Amino acid sequence: MAAHPRGIYVCIEGLDGSGKSTLFKAITERMQACGHPFTTICPTRASHPDGWLERLYKKWAFAQSSSAIRAFIYAARSAQACAKTKWDTPLVLGDRSVVTSYVTRWRRWFNSPLLSRLVVDLLERSAPGPDHIIYLTAPIPVLRQRLAQRGAPLDIDETSERAVQMGIAYDELRTTVCIPRLRKSTWHLIDASKAPEAVADDVWQLLMKIDPAMMAMGTAQRPCEVS
Repeated sequence: MAAHPRGIYVCIEGLDGSGKSTLFKAITERMQACGHPFTTICPTRASHPDGWLERLYKKWAFAQSSSAIRAFIYAARSAQACAKTKWDTPLVLGDRSVVTSYVTRWRRWFNSPLLSRLVVDLLERSAPGPDHIIYLTAPIPVLRQRLAQRGAPLDIDETSERAVQMGIAYDELRTTVCIPRLRKSTWHLIDASKAPEAVADDVWQLLMKIDPAMMAMGTAQRPCEVS
């Protein structure tokens, strides 16, 4: 796991359809408008989508449906993202984090939380635990409606069954299970059933409390205008 100095690491988490990517884009635009120093990390996205590993993964349907292969693919993506992230930037904003890996692998093998944790810890040793986890919550029917409106084919982790399973995993990680890497992480629940702009306002106010430097820049008065 990362042992180098770093800024405040804040990640956005939540089930598919909760608006993570929309929120991430809105917050980064506000940060840019304010001139507040920050960097971003998206550990579940392919840093090199044209690389041979990603091409094979997209080509073979069985690989996309295999939990084990997906774990290795996401571990490779995470390692690439962590390696190129400037962790000493005052604020590091993540669209997902290693928390997503714990959630998607949770109880996948023999219904064992310990085995799930060990697999993620082994595959994603370089991924640090976030200082703050912004967890977007919304009723599953709302999430299902949003995914349906998106019009894209559903991923294997976007089914109703998986939404329930992953929701339980988030709750267990947040309230009952001690993950060493997340021991110092602070969870913040945000109501994601509201309009995207309202969710962004809530998160912006939260970030100003998390990062005092944002207050010092005078952003406490109102969110920076984005043209």
